[in-house]
Amino acid sequence: MNKTRIGITSIGSGVGQSIVDSCRLSGLPMHITGYGNNPYAYGSFDCDDQKILPGIYDKDYLLHLLEACKKDNIEILLPGLDDELLLLSKNKKKFEKNGTTIPISSEEIINYCRDKELMSKELNKYESIFVKCYEKQEIERHSNENTILPLIAKPKSGCASRGIFIIKSKEDLNKVTESHVIQEIAIPERSDNNHQAFVDALNKNQLIQVSEFSFQIVIGKNGIELGRFCSYNKLQNGIPIEIIPISSPDIWNEINPLIPTLIKKGLYGPINFQGRMTDNGLKIFELNARFTGITGLRALMGFNEVEAIILDSLNRKSHLSTNIQKIGIRQTSNRTINIAFNKDVEINTKKIDPNKEKKQQYRILVTGANSYLGLELVRKLATDRNISEVVALVRNPERFRKITESPLHTPGITLKDISSLDNGQINLSNVDIICHLASARPGSSNQEIAASLEFTQKIVNMAIKFQVSGFINASSQAIYGTNHISLWTEDMPASPETPYAQSKWASELMTSSISVHNKHAYGVSLRFSQIIGASPVIRTTEAPHSMTAKFLQESKVTIIDGQQTLDLLDIQDAVDSVISLIKIPLKEWPKTLNIGSGNPIRVENLAYKCLQTIYPSIDKGHLLEKVENDKQKSFGMDISKAEKSIKWKPSRPIEHTLQSIAACIKKNINHNL
Repeated sequence: MNKTRIGITSIGSGVGQSIVDSCRLSGLPMHITGYGNNPYAYGSFDCDDQKILPGIYDKDYLLHLLEACKKDNIEILLPGLDDELLLLSKNKKKFEKNGTTIPISSEEIINYCRDKELMSKELNKYESIFVKCYEKQEIERHSNENTILPLIAKPKSGCASRGIFIIKSKEDLNKVTESHVIQEIAIPERSDNNHQAFVDALNKNQLIQVSEFSFQIVIGKNGIELGRFCSYNKLQNGIPIEIIPISSPDIWNEINPLIPTLIKKGLYGPINFQGRMTDNGLKIFELNARFTGITGLRALMGFNEVEAIILDSLNRKSHLSTNIQKIGIRQTSNRTINIAFNKDVEINTKKIDPNKEKKQQYRILVTGANSYLGLELVRKLATDRNISEVVALVRNPERFRKITESPLHTPGITLKDISSLDNGQINLSNVDIICHLASARPGSSNQEIAASLEFTQKIVNMAIKFQVSGFINASSQAIYGTNHISLWTEDMPASPETPYAQSKWASELMTSSISVHNKHAYGVSLRFSQIIGASPVIRTTEAPHSMTAKFLQESKVTIIDGQQTLDLLDIQDAVDSVISLIKIPLKEWPKTLNIGSGNPIRVENLAYKCLQTIYPSIDKGHLLEKVENDKQKSFGMDISKAEKSIKWKPSRPIEHTLQSIAACIKKNINHNL
């Protein structure tokens, strides 16, 4: 499906963050590029791409933004900061020539927003709802200051609530400069619960931001209103922290007559009115022709104005509505980023902390560390210089320690019981990558498979909660089923046929949700073929293992059909695939990879090779029995994607693996004797 390419400017601003939040709450397929001059910008890590540009006050900003939008094939550009609105409005046709639409109002509308005095004097001509403005000299000439004061002084070209102060006496006028505009104060009406608190604060020379109404209207490119949203807000330092949507249409009565005039003057896209209900009716004191810091919160209430504008730009209908059963509350949020996520972040961070010049080392947690694959992976990770610590998570540490050849006796490995996840002994904030190998087996009971899947959900949720950068999920070729003709590729639809296969597919879906919640975190599912090879915990259920064990005891092996193929992978090659994945940048991790031999073998050939491995110079053909059956299924995966993306391919021939299996099983037989 083609994705609409969206650009968001000033991605580090609160408005930029709110826009990207709204995009992520949309069901529209889109590719988001965040533009800004700060590599650490919070919102950039929710985008698909991040591009560093000069600051918006740089003389070459417009040129660089035009070039970036053209190069990135941006279809719709959404501004994230007040101070660039006028520049973009003046030059929107330049962007349109390159195929980029900017849903932005005319210069006239933006000038009303930027100049509060102009807003009051001009727009009050059409509808007298804006707070009155005063000249400094007018106040000085007033005979009785008590009839006009207190007033408020704001920067003429400011935005939001920055740089304001209260004028309670004529002496306060000395602080007013030519860059200020003086306005009446919109005091909440007497019936408002916050009226007295507001008045008391004024008497203390304080202005509390309560009882504010925010009116957001969205206008499409043809001058048609796409939707409107009104809320009753409490603010702290200019930031709305409590938002209650107002459903009554009467609240709009005083604004409605003004909208047609604004549309005629070039209103396009979002516009926000901020004001209070006073004893003299609605009084508007702020006007902003842009999305706002609570645009994303409005989207959580069902009013996704960003999505509506995008749909309108694509000539598609939208339907904006609000879930009035919800209220909004806001507070600061936190995010951690692996410095390797972004080159600019890495360079800047290493300048601040030169110790980070050393090659980055990962802390890795391995679930199912006592499993067949887990043991060998932990052993290999412990010797890798790129790994600073391996946390091996197991269900029974004491049993695990008794394994003579266990890698847990190696320095750099920390053994933890699975209960450590619940008792505070493991801090996943210190983990860079989770290798999730814990799983039920194909022959496990339904209850065991359900318990395994429950644990997968738990570890995935914890990875999301603690913002773990990388998550590797051990999946299986079983998700393909047996109805596809092999060799199977990653883009084939899943067709799991057993409870075990269903659980593996479910684990892949859970893993994919990690990057949905955290765009700066990455989850990959490795679809392993049948893993074989020597191990302290070697299993006899795999065909080569069971054949070898029987041949060593000179017992007969019966093969059914024999023409079907198996995809067999040496356990050390399986381990190497995980190591190869860890070595590449997290941002380059694919979502799924087939990890197999790349060369499936017929069962009949496998049996003969097993026999020849044990009895290279003796004819033991009588130990092999064949039964005809044409209903057996074949297995085999295409591994070209893994070869290309992580530079991995299996290096151990089947003969080598069979020799290691025979030596391992023979050793176990002698030990038991």
